[in-house]
Amino acid sequence: MEALAEKYPSLDNLVAFVRSLDADGETPDSEKRFNDLVRRLRSDSALAKDRLQELSAWPGNAVRAWVAASAGAIIGRDALPILEALLGDPDPTVQQIALVSVLSLDRESLRRRLQDGDSLPDLRILSKRSDVPEWLQRNAEIATEYLERGPQAVFERIRSHDHNNVLFSCRLAWRIGSKDAHAALSQCADQAPDGDCRQTCHRFKEALETEWSLHDPPYWDVRLPY
Repeated sequence: MEALAEKYPSLDNLVAFVRSLDADGETPDSEKRFNDLVRRLRSDSALAKDRLQELSAWPGNAVRAWVAASAGAIIGRDALPILEALLGDPDPTVQQIALVSVLSLDRESLRRRLQDGDSLPDLRILSKRSDVPEWLQRNAEIATEYLERGPQAVFERIRSHDHNNVLFSCRLAWRIGSKDAHAALSQCADQAPDGDCRQTCHRFKEALETEWSLHDPPYWDVRLPY
């Protein structure tokens, strides 16, 4: 346990990382550092959940927003209680980011939140905000389309090679897990004009075929493969 404590990210490490993002913005180096943080945090999921829980109540809005954006990637569905709490955060940006994250983890949880009709406007607002990262704007836009028009909106983006949104769209398609999802992923894997998108779609197509062999879709309760 002492060895783990030496290499495991402390609260100070995590807050310092978020502050560096705030100061410098997202860079290739920050992406590498984030991936390293995720790998180290995942080495003890219970401790990761404790860290994220503490950070979700941090005084700084930027830290809570980072938790809202990143918790699902780190601990999967175990992040849902944290994200559900952040849906009531006093900062509207944190609420909106948490909403997009909840969608990526659990459609039914989001559906329950949408019963009062209040959450879709938040997603629409987030999709147009210039003070949040572009990937969050794009994810909110796709989430809104998915909730309003259904899964075909996601598949259309994949088939038409919506380059900047391929990863989030592939993740949604994989969770939906239908034959139409597989067809869209297959088309992208074969026909997308750039290698990165072909590879992303191919990985999710193969992951979906693997999941089909284990149990029936949808896969909202299964950890994302990528």
